[in-house]
Amino acid sequence: MPGLNRPQNHSPEDSAVPTAEQPPAGETAGDAAPFRLNEPSEAEKQEMASPPAEGGSLLQRLIRMSVPERVRAALTGSRDERLLLIRDQNRMVLRAVIQSPQTNDRDAEVFAAMGNIGEEALRLLASERRFRLSARLPLLLVQNPHCPLDVSLELLKHLASSDLQKLTRNRMIGEQARRAAERELKRRKGR
Repeated sequence: MPGLNRPQNHSPEDSAVPTAEQPPAGETAGDAAPFRLNEPSEAEKQEMASPPAEGGSLLQRLIRMSVPERVRAALTGSRDERLLLIRDQNRMVLRAVIQSPQTNDRDAEVFAAMGNIGEEALRLLASERRFRLSARLPLLLVQNPHCPLDVSLELLKHLASSDLQKLTRNRMIGEQARRAAERELKRRKGR
């Protein structure tokens, strides 16, 4: 019959591909077109394939270094390099930073006050003989929440009574270190 519309024969692949007249499932005709990733241009492909530019930022250079190179940088490098290398996970690099002849008392105090420094670095700082004369270093180490408990308990003996009083109210340190500061303060008052 000439007035009836017959269904056209479509393959299953044709119905899965949306056309301009037929939006994909879940979208209406007014929705934006779906996101499609374009292929990178030839210039972009060459840029991605090339190695990073020589130098780069200080952090990028340190990341690319091997352990012996980082140890050398810790011993002879700038203060900025030592500030980045003190966060290294390798014990040899940490020891090189702390034992560097260029690391002074002020640098050690900055290291001790850092909140993102590891326990091993704090332990090495506390054991370094040339920093023991610093008046602020023991307090900064004890106040650091990452300082190991055994190091904190040993350093409490070297603190002034006023510093011990401050530590008893400090909620950033552990409960055991705070109680040990209270006991040390009571022991000194009992003399």
